[in-house]
Amino acid sequence: MDKTADIKFKIDELEENNIEQLYEKAGFEFLNCVPDNKLNEYAEEMLKYLSVEQLISMLFYAAQKEEIVDYGKLAEKVSKLKMFQSKPREIKTIATFYFRMFNGGAEKVISLLTDIWVKQGYNVVLFTDKEASSDDYHINSKVTRIILPEAVWQDFKSVEKRCSVLIENLKKYNVDTLIYHAWNHYGMICDAMACKSLGVSFLVHTHGSFCTDTLSEIPWCAYESTLMHKVYLIADLIIALNKSDCAYWKSFGLNCTHTINPVPEEIKNAKTSKLNRKNIIMVCRISPEKQVLDGIK
Repeated sequence: MDKTADIKFKIDELEENNIEQLYEKAGFEFLNCVPDNKLNEYAEEMLKYLSVEQLISMLFYAAQKEEIVDYGKLAEKVSKLKMFQSKPREIKTIATFYFRMFNGGAEKVISLLTDIWVKQGYNVVLFTDKEASSDDYHINSKVTRIILPEAVWQDFKSVEKRCSVLIENLKKYNVDTLIYHAWNHYGMICDAMACKSLGVSFLVHTHGSFCTDTLSEIPWCAYESTLMHKVYLIADLIIALNKSDCAYWKSFGLNCTHTINPVPEEIKNAKTSKLNRKNIIMVCRISPEKQVLDGIK
């Protein structure tokens, strides 16, 4: 190995070993030391050396490394950046995201909604983390499905790759708005930044109550639920399933609307009970947040 090659090898090795520290330090300084009136100036300067994907992964990585992970602080800072502001446009192509298309209620809702959008004349793009499965709910044949690389959220390179693929496909299919169904997922901030870096609006469709995770037995999960009103600062609209939740999000100054989930035709046409007996069937997934025991009481 000649001297020049040897030097380059050592530099590459140094970068590989220290890039995480560099990202953490730069991101920490941006989140904690840069005053709000200087945020855009600093972001523009960083973009001279970093791609949008690298900037997103750097900021998220820094938030991960806080002593108490504070995605709320990250969302507060990001919501003030001009580069992450959506631009008004006519909606022709709707994208939507959830982890998978089988097993749960959110997946069924997406199946029904995408059908409705297609029938209304919209182009529809479905993003998921999981590959198509025989267990998937119905997906309209006119829906374009894209599989995103699942990010290891503690790894900035993994986040960078995911953002890159998301941005590439948002451009490719001329997406005008993204409706995000993983409403309490902390990785939402990365996907939202990638989306809004293109001026695409970002909507969060909630599938539970604002207090769902507050009573969680998992401490960090309960803590994170108290940050959601800050995380949602990055969203253009919150879609809630009841008026109480809508009032809650609005109390923090968030833009929120109330809707109802679509009802499948087979349920619409089902015969209802006369309710003249005391026999009850409770159909649900047996999971703590479903509060099955409270239902029995």
